[in-house]
Amino acid sequence: TIRRTLQMLFRLNFLAAVLCATLRNEYILYYICAMHTFFTITVIVPLYVAQVANASFVGVYVKVGLALAGMVLLYDGPYIVFRAVFGSVPVMRDVFAFHDPLHPEFADDPLHEWIVSLE
Repeated sequence: TIRRTLQMLFRLNFLAAVLCATLRNEYILYYICAMHTFFTITVIVPLYVAQVANASFVGVYVKVGLALAGMVLLYDGPYIVFRAVFGSVPVMRDVFAFHDPLHPEFADDPLHEWIVSLE
């Protein structure tokens, strides 16, 4: 159910947030929590939308294809799309930012750790 899923995601991310605050670390060091949350959402949302299509193989293949196209657009499309989804809320930008002291050349884009490119 939606309630159980939200409870699980809250527990996962709340624990990571408490660890970050307690140990004074950045959230990117616990990237596995954000990755599991994003993966769970990207699986549940397509299955939840148009549930009637889940009964046929064609409907499921169409949903998987649309989800794949959305991920390719998000991660390998124009940078403005990635920035609009992940960097538009100022508070979230600061939460997901990673300030790497070993690579100061990335100081102008704190979301550089989250960008995946197929180039």
